Amino acid sequence: MISYIVVPAAKGLILLFVGAIVFGVIVRFTTKPPDTQSEDKLLSWADENGVGDMLHFRSDMSGRKTYHGIPRDRDKLRALAELYLYGNSDQRERLVELKNLPHEIEVLKNLVVLDTSVNKIDEIPETIGKLKHLTILNLHENRVAALPNSLFRLKNLKELQLSRNRLTALPPEIKNLKNLQTLCLEENRLESLPKEITALKKLAYLDIRGNEHLQLNEAQIEWAKGIKEFYCDKFEVKL
Repeated sequence: MISYIVVPAAKGLILLFVGAIVFGVIVRFTTKPPDTQSEDKLLSWADENGVGDMLHFRSDMSGRKTYHGIPRDRDKLRALAELYLYGNSDQRERLVELKNLPHEIEVLKNLVVLDTSVNKIDEIPETIGKLKHLTILNLHENRVAALPNSLFRLKNLKELQLSRNRLTALPPEIKNLKNLQTLCLEENRLESLPKEITALKKLAYLDIRGNEHLQLNEAQIEWAKGIKEFYCDKFEVKL
């Protein structure tokens, strides 16, 4: 009787041990390792543009610390939630002046805030669409003339700053940004807005001032009246 009880228990332990090994092997081969090659390229780009391993600074009254620049430490890089690369920073002895964003920005998978305002960036990489957690994207005062389609897959985006760029149009895919609350479009070259923009039901702030030839249709005007803060110049109604 004793051997009858012990043997199945021993078999159970063996099976459990083997199962744990198999599970560990499966996890090992199915868990995607960090893309160190892309990380290397991102860090090289940061060094070349003078935004590598910059000191952190306090960003609010609570003393919360964030990086102005891209940290070289791999753990900090992979965990980075807020990245500030604005060009008029007084945290540096010289101004940062970026002319591009690298495709490897996609490795910052935990990014929630990306601020590249006041630079000379003229193109946003398609890989921006892989930053699934992004809620704030600030591209204020750059040279962007068109936006990649992937940007409109950022379902968590709440604030999109596009003022003082060179945009001539917005694509209909703008409707996909269902959670967008703030949209700044002032001082671009817009002549119209897509009819799909009225699908942004959560929008509480819209600024379209400084677009000299901008026209809105009646449906867009009615929609804009329901926005809590709507700023515009005088414009023609497009019938």
